[in-house]
Amino acid sequence: EPDRIVALGASTAQTLWELDAEETVVGVSQFGTYLEGAGNLTVVTEGFPAAIQTETVIGLNPDLVLAANVYSNESLQQLRDAGISVYKFPIAGSIEDVYAKTERIGHLAGACEAANATVTDMQTTVETVREAVEGEERPDVLYPQSGGFAPGPNTFIGGLIDAAGGANIVANANATSPYPQVSGEFIVEQDPE
Repeated sequence: EPDRIVALGASTAQTLWELDAEETVVGVSQFGTYLEGAGNLTVVTEGFPAAIQTETVIGLNPDLVLAANVYSNESLQQLRDAGISVYKFPIAGSIEDVYAKTERIGHLAGACEAANATVTDMQTTVETVREAVEGEERPDVLYPQSGGFAPGPNTFIGGLIDAAGGANIVANANATSPYPQVSGEFIVEQDPE
């Protein structure tokens, strides 16, 4: 089990906190500092999009770096070349991918039992919501993100919109990216509820 983990990505850090493995975390991205106690940890990224401060990570002497899919393979390879174990998560294209990521983080952090319990709770919650909205009218939904980007239907957020009974308007954008940039005109035309 790793004693020293660097969590690159807010969702990665949040999952470690959910699994009560935060005491092993020695570094976080600038987007993970909102978690209780994370403000006292070393911030290992900067800028937007976030760039890894490679020397800072190496200086923390981590046993493991858990990296979100947004970080470049080149930066992560520099960490590997320094002898650090790095696991980069693939993009989550569905709710099931989030379950798998949670289980993988639990496995890698030595918190398998907590991960399994968390996934079971998540599955129960999602199924409860699905059942509650079954047969109801599906409102048109937009989940806006910064820079005009929005998650499409083939993302975990798109899966959550669907499970909650919504119709993701980004499905009408004919986009090839999972998180396309949508224009104000498109949004007005779609008229989400």
